[in-house]
Amino acid sequence: IEESWSESLVRFFQPFLPILMLIGIGAIYTEIKAPGFGLPGIIGIICLGLVFFGQYLVGLADYTELLLLLVGVLLLGVEVFVLPGFGVAGITGLIVIAVGLVLSFQGFVVPDPSFPWEGALLMKNLAQVLGSFMLAFLISLFMIRFVLPHLSKIINGPYLEATLSNSHVDVTIGLGLKPGDKGIAHSFLRPSGKIIINNKKIDAITQGEFIDQGTLVMIDKIEQNRVIVKPKIS
Repeated sequence: IEESWSESLVRFFQPFLPILMLIGIGAIYTEIKAPGFGLPGIIGIICLGLVFFGQYLVGLADYTELLLLLVGVLLLGVEVFVLPGFGVAGITGLIVIAVGLVLSFQGFVVPDPSFPWEGALLMKNLAQVLGSFMLAFLISLFMIRFVLPHLSKIINGPYLEATLSNSHVDVTIGLGLKPGDKGIAHSFLRPSGKIIINNKKIDAITQGEFIDQGTLVMIDKIEQNRVIVKPKIS
């Protein structure tokens, strides 16, 4: 019997599903920590979409799991664009995506006690998804802390480059900003986020450290329209 295209695609996808899941979760977590819907967010959605697509081809994932993925991504979008700082919307979005991933690896929702193998499969899927989340978080924290600050000097991106909101003029000209000016963190900076300075909300980035919302900050330097800040030491 000749193998169909869908069977060939499934056979190709299966070995890569754990890796795609790990990359997808890590990329989305990185996007939340460095808000601005840049490359990590796009990569994360594509990778998780491929995971669900692969499971759909084998008949495990259905519209329910796809809906959970879309709801999770929507909540993460709210976290990035509306309520930056990794709060309720972000955590809920990740939980919804995790539930969708678990369900996409099995053909049932609640295990039937008369079929012990369903309970065992559920525990296996939970361990696989939660393990991927934990490993992805650790990798993302490393990337955010040690890699992104250095990449920001080379790669211009919406989540790395600090520019005036809805403007392309030089910040030093547009607002008269200069090193030493003081403001307050309007959102969490991990390492990028928003600050309020001179009664204006602008994007800013740290040199790698995390700054909590409401913390007093000071402009350390301005490089090519990027406002680099650090905590103000009183």
